[in-house]
Amino acid sequence: MKIFKKALKLNYLIYIIIILIGAFWFWTTCQKYNQFAFKLSADSAVAENALWNTIHGDWFYQSFLNTPNNFREHLGFVQIWYLPFYYIIPHTLTLFAIIQISFVLAGILLYRFALFRIGKFGAIIVTVLFLFHPLTASQVVGPMHVVAIGGPFFLLMLMAYMKKHYKYYIIGILLLVFLSEFAAPTIFMMGILALWDRRNWRWFAPPFIGGIALYMAAKYYITIGFSKHNSLLSHFKPEAMKHIYKLPKRVTFVGDFLKPMLYILPFFSRYVILLLPSIILAIFIVVPGRLKGGAHIFIFVPAILAIIFIDLAMRWKSSWKKKILYGVTIVGIVLSLHSWWKWMEIDGSVYASTLDKALVYVRDGGSLTSDPQTGPHLSRRREFYLPANKKYSDYAVLKLSKNSKDRDKKLGEGNRYVDTLAKTGEYLEVFRDGRIMVLIKKEKLSQLLNKDIANIEQLSQKELQQKLLEVPISDNIIQ
Repeated sequence: MKIFKKALKLNYLIYIIIILIGAFWFWTTCQKYNQFAFKLSADSAVAENALWNTIHGDWFYQSFLNTPNNFREHLGFVQIWYLPFYYIIPHTLTLFAIIQISFVLAGILLYRFALFRIGKFGAIIVTVLFLFHPLTASQVVGPMHVVAIGGPFFLLMLMAYMKKHYKYYIIGILLLVFLSEFAAPTIFMMGILALWDRRNWRWFAPPFIGGIALYMAAKYYITIGFSKHNSLLSHFKPEAMKHIYKLPKRVTFVGDFLKPMLYILPFFSRYVILLLPSIILAIFIVVPGRLKGGAHIFIFVPAILAIIFIDLAMRWKSSWKKKILYGVTIVGIVLSLHSWWKWMEIDGSVYASTLDKALVYVRDGGSLTSDPQTGPHLSRRREFYLPANKKYSDYAVLKLSKNSKDRDKKLGEGNRYVDTLAKTGEYLEVFRDGRIMVLIKKEKLSQLLNKDIANIEQLSQKELQQKLLEVPISDNIIQ
């Protein structure tokens, strides 16, 4: 008992609990990976494809985009941070581990930062607010995106700003500038905040310059998704604002990320201006169907809410105001736990065992097309595509449509991607079980089996499978 009390007094127990939360996140992602549970977007696969190519000599080449490097889509120089670790262990789970460790370390630093300003009880509440925010959950166990570590970066920058620690503040601004172009408006708002707080030019000039420079760099360098004719700001015009697509869904999303502070509390702090870019993105710009799958662009929100809580706790000196702040936030966190926990549900694919059987027929690092669900297992190769690319790749690992109009069609009928492959006459069906199918190009089979195409065409599917399983798997294939 004495040891327990001493640990609590010295905060060791709090640190251990935060680390255990991170361990739980990693266990969850391992289970999701093994059960093919990353379904929301293809971001995990295409982002990792660029990292894989980089450590193999092709500087951030992302085959999905058909551009020299993936900075033509996003100015995400933050990817460079992952390279040393990914070089040692080139696996999707390595990337998740980096993100999760970043949030754990940020949680520990946040607790220590709050402890000396608002006391232990308040420090515990704000740490829980940050770690158990639904948007934190979406990034630590949801579809992996390299910019997720921007959340911890932003939190550390805000703590440096509150402490008036200029050196770390500037480092934080620089890290955010190299995060991605979506950070530009929030970085710019830091300059507005510094003006509001009557800080001198050394505080407001860097975020103004950084935000504008990042926006201009994105406008003139990015060719996919942020061109002169497809700028994010093109959606934020009076004409576009008159016809907001699926407004209720957008408002619900904003409400969900404000719920941990019960919607109203953030507006009592001047730091709320940092939330404005995220609210504008959600209401006017991001396609509703991408709000959850693209939640990485809202990753600053948990950090901003944490700082708002500390700001209010420091300013609201009276006992009754603090009780309202703490009580309302606790209620908000409890109401948000359901959304947080939904991200922790494994919800594995019913086709997991079938997909395990299918993947064994991918024997080398040849070009490959697969759906987003299978992508994280197959993107570690130079040429990785999604069906939308409509490429005639060496391998195609596909899940057929569940729509009744497509389900009963024979291979080669209709306009499905798999039909376009079949119509070429260049592929053989190597595996099929229900909706899961593997097609391999005849030329690739000839190369793998060291046989003429004419001889391969004479083999039954079972014979073909047996011979493929005798082919050694390339050393650089990790599934």
